[in-house]
Amino acid sequence: MDPFRKKLIIQSIGELVIPLLGYFSWSWSYFDILLFYFLDLLASLVLLFVKFRKIDRARHEQATPQGTFVLKLILLLAGICFLVLSLMKQEVEHFDLGQAVWNFMMLEDMGLPQGFFLVPLIVLTAYLSYRTDFIQPRFFLVAEIPILQRKSLRSLLLVIAFFAIIYGLSTWILLEEVLLVLLTVIAFTAYRFYDEMRFQRPM
Repeated sequence: MDPFRKKLIIQSIGELVIPLLGYFSWSWSYFDILLFYFLDLLASLVLLFVKFRKIDRARHEQATPQGTFVLKLILLLAGICFLVLSLMKQEVEHFDLGQAVWNFMMLEDMGLPQGFFLVPLIVLTAYLSYRTDFIQPRFFLVAEIPILQRKSLRSLLLVIAFFAIIYGLSTWILLEEVLLVLLTVIAFTAYRFYDEMRFQRPM
């Protein structure tokens, strides 16, 4: 097995295990898992712009205009947030977003609120992926910014489609929280694995 595929399998196992451990062992709710994924998504998007800057600098080009891309990102992220909040308000009586986020960050694990080490862990993991998948194989020399932009937008559209389907199903049938967790974790892990294999293999 080549090193890239081996690393990707290990990474996918981690992405699968952490949310499931959170739910079954650390008292995470379904919203906590969604918030974990959302924080991971934000870290990846921030590093996406770091990649753009690295590509421009490597080719001694002026910064690529990002206005239209940023607007599309904002609209898609707003769509995801709307669908998730609609789903949570449907599944959880008197759902309070602010309190749910606070509870997730302040949930104590090993005597410390998990937000103090979980958020830095997400950032560190995203940065290490950037180093190993983008910098070390010198992928920035061959990567094309428009392709990376389209890939990111497509990924967000698929997230919206997934939550639209889940929300639609939940209006017709009662979905147990454990089923929502399993569907979401498996779907996100499988897609991330396929996406990395297809588009981010070092050249």
